[in-house]
Amino acid sequence: MTTVFKKLLCSDGQNIDFPDQIAAHHAQEAKENKLRHYFLGGLLHINGFEIDGSLGSMLRDLIDSKRNDISTYVVTINVETNGMEEAIGHTADQMHNLKNVPVTSQGREASRLIIASDALLDKWDRMDKTKAHNAMNKHFAQIILTGYSYGTSLIQQMEADMVHRLRSRKLPITPLLQVKAFNIGAVDMPHCDRGFRADFNYVANNTQGKRSGFRQVFAVKAIDKIMDSVIGRRLLPIVERSGALFSYGDERVKYYIDQANDADIKRIGLTRFAEGREVARLNVNYDPEAHDLRLYLNRQRVVNDGKGAFMTFSSSPLSAVLKNAMQDAINGDISFNQQDTAVASSQYQTEVAQFQDIRMQYERSSFKGSIEMVKQLISINDNPPKP
Repeated sequence: MTTVFKKLLCSDGQNIDFPDQIAAHHAQEAKENKLRHYFLGGLLHINGFEIDGSLGSMLRDLIDSKRNDISTYVVTINVETNGMEEAIGHTADQMHNLKNVPVTSQGREASRLIIASDALLDKWDRMDKTKAHNAMNKHFAQIILTGYSYGTSLIQQMEADMVHRLRSRKLPITPLLQVKAFNIGAVDMPHCDRGFRADFNYVANNTQGKRSGFRQVFAVKAIDKIMDSVIGRRLLPIVERSGALFSYGDERVKYYIDQANDADIKRIGLTRFAEGREVARLNVNYDPEAHDLRLYLNRQRVVNDGKGAFMTFSSSPLSAVLKNAMQDAINGDISFNQQDTAVASSQYQTEVAQFQDIRMQYERSSFKGSIEMVKQLISINDNPPKP
């Protein structure tokens, strides 16, 4: 089992899909201490499926940095060749096996993204303590992790493995705070010292406040039917809070909980019939499990996919929180405490109302009128007035 980079989204806008070329690019960036963003996806992503199309667009939008020194690597850990269904089933069994196996082989392999070999650990171990601490801070500050679904399990295992590897050499653990990790649609969560306490799994039952680890953000929908089914319990306790979004946690682990219960994936754009006739289309796809990555990352924006343009809309106030928190992480601000839930909730409610107006206009428009309406909508939002 080896780590495979399936896709590289470069800062200059190009995509690279050749593993050898991606690996060489990665080795050079690591050598130059460039900022690197790793996406560890769900079961299909991690097995190399569904990594084209909308995934790249969403990840580019999540980063959307003016800096030109950050690349996004779409990572595959499971490269079993025993057939897709069997491979995915085996991986799924390990996702929730943390209470029995603290770090799976996939988790250990994923931690190599952070430190590829023990040679670097040995080098730090031989250095003066102050110099070693500074070198470790610099190394870990180059790493941003985004996990979705199964990927969030890998991030927790990566953290546990890194703590173990550092402790075994009596190296300081506090530099791990420089690693920024985003968990979307989490499959389980660690304790929050001043939040709720839950009997989740082996990793979660270790009190986080007694040691350092990654700085993490958890973006979770209050109701996630996939987790209810797979785990056999609620991922979150029932908490009576007003508003679409609330948060708790501290500077190391921050939780953002979406109570909006919006599971509609919404977009509007132009397409063509087989004979070439242009037609406006407004799509509202309902996700009955409320677990689709687009529910977390879609926001109000225009997407050009080479075949035309369409506009997406938010399905959660978490999209604004994740966007802002990611920008803070890229810019070196790792407190995560600056995300205003009230502002994100208000912005989301405004966008919901805007989409309802758009939907009403679309339904009342004629065939030609709907085409003109969509063209105007996309043009205005693709070229917003400068402040």
